Amino acid sequence: MLTALRVIIIIILVIMAAGGCFLMGRTHVAPWLPVGMALTSGVLFAMAINKAMRTLTGISRNGLRMVVLTAGCSVVVFFALLTANYAGAPSHTATTVRAEVVAKKVRTEYGTRRVGRGRYVRDSSRKIYHYEYTLRLPDGSTLVRHTDADGYVKLRVGRHENVELRRGALGWTVAR
Repeated sequence: MLTALRVIIIIILVIMAAGGCFLMGRTHVAPWLPVGMALTSGVLFAMAINKAMRTLTGISRNGLRMVVLTAGCSVVVFFALLTANYAGAPSHTATTVRAEVVAKKVRTEYGTRRVGRGRYVRDSSRKIYHYEYTLRLPDGSTLVRHTDADGYVKLRVGRHENVELRRGALGWTVAR
């Protein structure tokens, strides 16, 4: 029973970390600010519950348990901060800015062919398209967006797009 609870907690923490990373891509703030806030509160909260979590974590070493609790609490606080900022961005604070397309993500991979025993050389190349592009906002910051295949083909570097920016609940700008 306790092992299943630990697995569920780990799965929830991984989902929260992925959600926090997604929201961080939509929030225009220096990355150290929410990460620093999350780490600071994670350390404080982990210090408060360190002894009580001995049976739940199953870790008897005090230092290791403290590190695990700090990481878990920091992920929860990071996700909560960015979710509160994103969800609390009212529509009346929306401003539309024109952003310029500065790059389309394309990666070239090279195949190999065998020329002898244990010897391979570079062969043909192929392009891998990721269907994402980078926008430069008027203040100089960049924003990565995803599109479908048809939109990617029509997209040109130098073209301008409208981007809606809102003021979040914590004061950080959110791109919608």
